[in-house]
Amino acid sequence: MKFVTYTATPDLDRFPERERFSVWRSAHKRLMRTDPDYQRRVRGFRWRIAGTTVLFVALSLALDRFAWPPFVVQLPVYLALTVIYVVYILRTSFGAQHFQNERVGKALHEHVA
Repeated sequence: MKFVTYTATPDLDRFPERERFSVWRSAHKRLMRTDPDYQRRVRGFRWRIAGTTVLFVALSLALDRFAWPPFVVQLPVYLALTVIYVVYILRTSFGAQHFQNERVGKALHEHVA
């Protein structure tokens, strides 16, 4: 898993540092309005994260509600669920950011060229 932020966007370094986030954001907004594939993929990432969060909360509450299995079993299961949840959310989030950076960078390149 590679840690990715908007600053890793190709062609973003051509802009002054103080303007980079606003340039990235405006390109992202333009793609969300004009590119159906980009819009679908970004919304898909968001839905996956939201769905995983709902599932995690439901499983956590279910473990807390029932007296069986005993707490000695519940704790490792809860810790494992938490680790799996965090890893999945981080992987999905960084994957989404990487995808967005590629598409925003391509849009910036095409806009200038």
